[in-house]
Amino acid sequence: MTSITIRDIRQHVVSLELVEPLVTSFGAEDEKHAVLIELVTERGITGWGEVSVDIFPGYGPETIGTAEHVLKYFIIPLLRGRTIEQATDVPAMLKAVRGNHHAKAGVEAAVWDAMAKANDKRLVDLFSAYLPGCPQPRDAALVGVSIGIQPSIEETTAIIRKRLAQGYARIKLKIRQGWDLELVQGVRRELPDIVLMLDANSDYTLESADHLSQLDAFNL
Repeated sequence: MTSITIRDIRQHVVSLELVEPLVTSFGAEDEKHAVLIELVTERGITGWGEVSVDIFPGYGPETIGTAEHVLKYFIIPLLRGRTIEQATDVPAMLKAVRGNHHAKAGVEAAVWDAMAKANDKRLVDLFSAYLPGCPQPRDAALVGVSIGIQPSIEETTAIIRKRLAQGYARIKLKIRQGWDLELVQGVRRELPDIVLMLDANSDYTLESADHLSQLDAFNL
């Protein structure tokens, strides 16, 4: 395996408008935020990673602000100028920094990407090389899409049909208290065979267990 030596790591804060607002039990989101990691090696190879954080610490404790700070002052200095023999060595190099798993993962992903390019491999083939038995990776993966809460069952199924036509193979619907059983019944009536998931974004408690158990009938 050809090693890489890290010349520099840069971070880029981005904000992308969503195709349509994503409505969840938390509220509505119309933008996707992230910190993109650009890692440049001494040989001029560029690897990219993503720190999947948001502005507000609602999904997890890390934010754009905390990620920028921890990356700039703690994580990047630990890696700049270092030679990486194996991508799997990175977590140990960052062990002095507690937590901040999203920030670490973004940098680690950039290392994997640069390492794959340095060895003239697809990223999936490099991943496969570290699995027991080095299995042959598939050339394609089924992808899913998350669909926010819509005003009606009809509007929900219309969006599902549109996403299926675009090639998405798994559908994840956002639900909330008061908009769950009726929604799934209506969707299953129209689309009985799709691969379906539900996500309530922590809107329920254990007291809702008996109610939620009714969802077992819908082949989720």
